[in-house]
Amino acid sequence: MSRLRGHAFVIAVASAALCCSAASGAAAVEIPLPPVTGEFSGAVHPRDLPRDRLGVSIEMGGVFATVDGSPLPALREAVIDFGPDGKVDPSGLAVCQRPRLESSKDGASAAGCKQSKIGAGVATLEATPSRQLEARLAAYNGGGTATTATIFITMDIVGLKNDPPVTVVKVRPHRNGKGIGLRTIWRVPQLLNGGAALKDFNLKFGRAFQSRGEQHNYLEASCSTGQVTASLVRAVLKDERGTGIGDQTLAGDVFLPCN
Repeated sequence: MSRLRGHAFVIAVASAALCCSAASGAAAVEIPLPPVTGEFSGAVHPRDLPRDRLGVSIEMGGVFATVDGSPLPALREAVIDFGPDGKVDPSGLAVCQRPRLESSKDGASAAGCKQSKIGAGVATLEATPSRQLEARLAAYNGGGTATTATIFITMDIVGLKNDPPVTVVKVRPHRNGKGIGLRTIWRVPQLLNGGAALKDFNLKFGRAFQSRGEQHNYLEASCSTGQVTASLVRAVLKDERGTGIGDQTLAGDVFLPCN
């Protein structure tokens, strides 16, 4: 997986003690305890943001691994919170319906949703520790309002003719200690009927579009505090393949400088 430029954080089982370090201007949080580790990274484009909101794109990446090389549990849910400087507004953008994406072998139906496309990326799946599959990711607007959104992310597994699994992301306002930000809830389906797990991914999304003769941005962000904050509230990995590792929960924070 190509690595994102920007600040990164490393996470593992949430019950572990934290050890913090910093290098090359990037803050990191490491919890080097077995059995599963995850490294998440992100970037906001453009990096230099004003105090007033500006249209942006967000790039996200992640890598999962087991400490002893045993098969990975499968990521099935993630909850990521963003601070109050961010905004989502899909109103006016074409909407793609989930059933159309779920039956889009070879992208045939998804082609009709290209006006709804808001992002793309790549992923690697682990079928066994020695067998990996490459996949292409595409993100589509599933509708919403000026403060909420639904995003559908398809996974086209290279070399397979199966209907692409669709991850559903719900975006909602969420109050935290610093104001009202955004909570994103990611629901990841079983991959290959439970026979595969997500190993890594790299996804970039965000889009400018015209609606009623005016310019709009799917995502906007400002920089009122000098950094964009995000918190991985939880990432739930299920031991669906019976590896003996058991279910795991990951958590961590990231702070991205924005000026």
